[in-house]
Amino acid sequence: MSVETDAASLLNGFAAWLDAAMNRKLPPEVQAFSFNLYEAPGTWDMEVTGAAAFDPANADWACDPLFSYPELFYMPRDIVGTEWEHALAVGIELVTIYLRGGKHREVLQSSLAVAIGFVDGDLTIVWPEMTA
Repeated sequence: MSVETDAASLLNGFAAWLDAAMNRKLPPEVQAFSFNLYEAPGTWDMEVTGAAAFDPANADWACDPLFSYPELFYMPRDIVGTEWEHALAVGIELVTIYLRGGKHREVLQSSLAVAIGFVDGDLTIVWPEMTA
């Protein structure tokens, strides 16, 4: 399988996973979304959650979610890489691409913020604009 095929397969799988998550009835109180990354043997795992508030000055805004999609998205290390920095970069790219053209992008874009990061690390805001 080529790198292009692997990347396309990963993107298509992510879009299908996030479509299913955003197709659920979300609590109306959800104000922001967080994509949480986890390290697992052979994969980097991602979950999506929705929080009742967003406060860029408080790094814990995503710690008490109102919504958590029960299915995880698995990013194989043989495609994404073995370093956590690669997993984060790929995760940011997947979320950013979805925000540009995903089926339910308006659900995410109607929130105050969309962020991604490892559960025990810092979050990177990818919506409304990319900031470090």
